[in-house]
Amino acid sequence: MGWNSLAPDAVTKGAKATVATHQSPLVLAVFGAVAFSTVVAGAAPDSASPPRATGAAIVPGRGAQPLGAQAVVDTPWVVERPHPRATYGSFGRAGAGLRTLVRRALGAYADSGAWQRADTSFLYRDQVELRRSIQGDPYWVVNDREKPSRVSGLRMSLTTRTVEASDVASIRAPLEAAGWAEDAAYSADGPDGTVFAYVCREALCVVQGSWDGGDGSDSTYVPEPGESIELLCVPRVPGRAPKR
Repeated sequence: MGWNSLAPDAVTKGAKATVATHQSPLVLAVFGAVAFSTVVAGAAPDSASPPRATGAAIVPGRGAQPLGAQAVVDTPWVVERPHPRATYGSFGRAGAGLRTLVRRALGAYADSGAWQRADTSFLYRDQVELRRSIQGDPYWVVNDREKPSRVSGLRMSLTTRTVEASDVASIRAPLEAAGWAEDAAYSADGPDGTVFAYVCREALCVVQGSWDGGDGSDSTYVPEPGESIELLCVPRVPGRAPKR
């Protein structure tokens, strides 16, 4: 029931570095990103105001439609963009801060986590695009970039074999308390695993937890205890400083 680990040279399709060997329909639905049109460029991922909308949006069954002022002023987001408070001044210091927070969350099992710094290919999911519903109402979506970026990475792997160990959800609270914000664009859940991501100003941290989800067709099956945790931290916006 396990998932493939985040290999150093794996091309991450948004959260697709967490592609499962036994994926649930829900995880497949989230990871199966749909390609949208009408890219609106120039918006920082944590910008408080929406990007400027120009040109036309594609309306299902109606083709290209002009964008009005509504698309700029009050257009809703399918996935709200994160607004982190945490800042460290550099990706390196952000990674060190993350490591401290994760070790605190793992408690007695912190020393069992294997940490490694290595370059990796990562496909960011931070392209802001405008769509219109079939009724013509505009809304913002966040999709993958056209191609992956080669960036520095910080990884952590941990496998436990007991229900007494800290689970992957325990990582959330210390990050949130430290001012990291969840980026729901990377989120996915299924019966045998979960994926979530948090950001500070300088870094993006994608976390995968996988476990034995049981066998729905066999009521006598007893799932194995414990779980596997894989973490990948990469620069938030490679090549340019994040906006404050």
